[in-house]
Amino acid sequence: MDAGTAAASASATAMFSGGHSAGNGVIPGMEKLYSFADGGAHRAVEDMRALVARCRTVELPHAAGEPADTAAFAIAEGPRLGDESLVVQAAVTGGGQGAAGGTQHADATVVRVGNALVVISSVLTLTPEEAGTVAGFMPTAVAQVVSDHPEPVGGKS
Repeated sequence: MDAGTAAASASATAMFSGGHSAGNGVIPGMEKLYSFADGGAHRAVEDMRALVARCRTVELPHAAGEPADTAAFAIAEGPRLGDESLVVQAAVTGGGQGAAGGTQHADATVVRVGNALVVISSVLTLTPEEAGTVAGFMPTAVAQVVSDHPEPVGGKS
C-alpha cells in the first residue's frame, strides 16, 4: 500500500489479531496511519487509483520451473467515512505454491481524514468474510484520528 504514500511526512504501523478464523486461528490485520503536508493525502489517494488503473494484473514469479502466481487488483468504493475512501482489492491466483493453485484475497481499506490516511489491511490467507471483519475496524480507527481525546493503545484514559 506504499504506492502514493512515499511522500508522507510521518507514519505509524500497528499489527492486530483477534476473533476466530475458519481454521480456528486468529484473524490478523494491520493498521497504518500516514500524515502528509497540505493536499498530500488527497494526492496519495489519486496516485493509488492511478496505479491500480495502470497495473490491473502483475505476475509474481517463483523459483525456476514453478508456474508464476498472478495478482489482480481492483478499486472498490470505500466506507462512508472521512473526506474520501476506497478499497484496494487484491486477488492472487496461484500457479505455484503461493496460493496453492487457488485464489486468495486481501483488501486494503483507505480513508482520508484531512491530511491523514488511515489504512487497514488484511492478509492473503483470509477468506473474504474474514477480510471484511478486519475492515470492520475502520470506523474505530477513523474515530481515533478525528478525536480530541483518543484512547491509548491497550489501555483506558
